[in-house]
Amino acid sequence: MKRITLQKKILYISLLLIICTISYQGRILNKFSNVQQAKKYIEENSKTCDICSDCAIFSVKNFTNEKILVPLLVWGPNNQIQGFRESIYIANALGRKLVAPPFFPNWNHVADGSPVIHPWNRIDTQLLSNNYDIVSPQKIVELCGSSISQKFSSGIINHNPNRYTIFKKYLGLDTWSNAFSRFPAIETLSPEEENSPLSNAIDKNYLNSIYKSDEKCVVFEYPWNSIPAYDIFVQLKSQEMNEEYKKIVDIIKNTKRPAYIRRAAQKFKNEILAGRKFAAMHWRYDVKDWMKMKINNSERIHSLIERAEIDPKTFASSLESQLLKENISVVYFASPPAEIEFLNNLGSHFQKIEFFTGSSLEDFFKRKFNFCPDILRDSVENISLFEQEICFISDFFIESCFSSWSSNIVLERYAEGIKANLNNLEIVAESFGENYEDSCFVQSFL
Repeated sequence: MKRITLQKKILYISLLLIICTISYQGRILNKFSNVQQAKKYIEENSKTCDICSDCAIFSVKNFTNEKILVPLLVWGPNNQIQGFRESIYIANALGRKLVAPPFFPNWNHVADGSPVIHPWNRIDTQLLSNNYDIVSPQKIVELCGSSISQKFSSGIINHNPNRYTIFKKYLGLDTWSNAFSRFPAIETLSPEEENSPLSNAIDKNYLNSIYKSDEKCVVFEYPWNSIPAYDIFVQLKSQEMNEEYKKIVDIIKNTKRPAYIRRAAQKFKNEILAGRKFAAMHWRYDVKDWMKMKINNSERIHSLIERAEIDPKTFASSLESQLLKENISVVYFASPPAEIEFLNNLGSHFQKIEFFTGSSLEDFFKRKFNFCPDILRDSVENISLFEQEICFISDFFIESCFSSWSSNIVLERYAEGIKANLNNLEIVAESFGENYEDSCFVQSFL
C-alpha cells in the first residue's frame, strides 16, 4: 500500500480547512441580506473564542516568603462571592496573601456544565490583582507543597465531601490535616462565641486573637457572613463610614464580574434595550427553593408573595406607577427559569411599560458567545452573572428580598454611589394597601 507523505498530509488538511471555512461562511451569508452584514458578523464572532484569553491574570509578585490563606468556599454562587470578599479582608488582617480559589456551580446546575468554575470566570481577577496581592491557584503546590497541615474554621458546618475532593484536585493538593484552629484562646470566649459561626471578622484584633498559626499555608474553611452584608449596607448608608468598613467596600468595588460579562451587558443594553433608561427587577420566590428558607415574619411575607401571584394585575399597576414616577418606560425581569411564566403574566398587564425576561437575554447571550464552548458549557452560571450585571448597570434596581443574588447587587451599587434601589416587597405591600419596612438582607443561613 502506497504511503502518503507528510507534505501531502499537510496539503490535504489545509484543503479540508479551506473547504470547511468556505462552507461555514456560506451558511452565515445565507442568514443576512448582504455581504457587509455577514462579514461584520464573522469578524465580531471570530474574536469571541478569545474573549477570556487574558482573564487568568494574577499578581506577579514573588510570594515565596509570604504566609498564604486558601479559602474553601461554601454554598451557592453568591454566598461564595460574599465569602471570597470576606476572605480577602481576613487574609490582609492576618498578614497573609490570598489564593484565588475554585468556585462551584449552584447545586442544581452541576449536571449542566463543569463541577468547578475558574475564579476568573466569576470575577475580574485582572482588576482585582491590580489592587490586591492575589495568588494564582496554579501556584499553590509551588508555594505550599501538595499537603497543607492546618485549616482555620469559620464555625460553619457543611457536609459536602464532593466539594473537598474537587477543591483538592483543582489546586493539586493531596490532603490537609484534620486539625483546625478556630478558637485557640478558648478562655477568652463566651459559650455563645464557641458554638456560633464567625460574625465579627471586621475586628482585626479579634481575628488575630483566634486565628494564630505559624504555618506558611492554611486552608480557611467555609467563610460566609463573617462580615454581615447587612452591617456593610448600614455603613454604606451612614454619613461617616468606619475605616475598616471602607476596606471591605473597596474590596467589593474591586471584585467585579468578568470583563467579558460586563461588555456583553452593555451590548444588551444598547442593542436590545436600545440604550434607553431602564429598570431591572429581580424576582425569586419560587416554592421549591426560596419558600423553604426560615426568615423573620415569614408568614406575612409568604402571604404578600402569594397575593401578588394570585392578583398580578394589581401588583403590575403599582409597579408600573413606580417605574413611570422614575421616568422609566422599559424594565428587565431577572429571575430563575421557574418564575418566567409569572413575570410574563405580570408584564402583560402593563399599559405603558415594555418588559423583557430571561428568555430574551438567554437568546442574546447564546448568539454573542456562539463561538465560545467553554462559556456555553457553563451557560446557566454565566447567564446568571450576565443577569446580575444587567441589574447592576440598570438606572433603577428593584431587589428580591432575602436573596444573596440581589443583596450582592445592592451592595455593589451602593459601593459605587448608585442609590436608586428599592425592594419588591415594598411595592407588593403598597399594591394591597400595606407597608413593608423591614430589611431584605439575609442575616443568617438556616
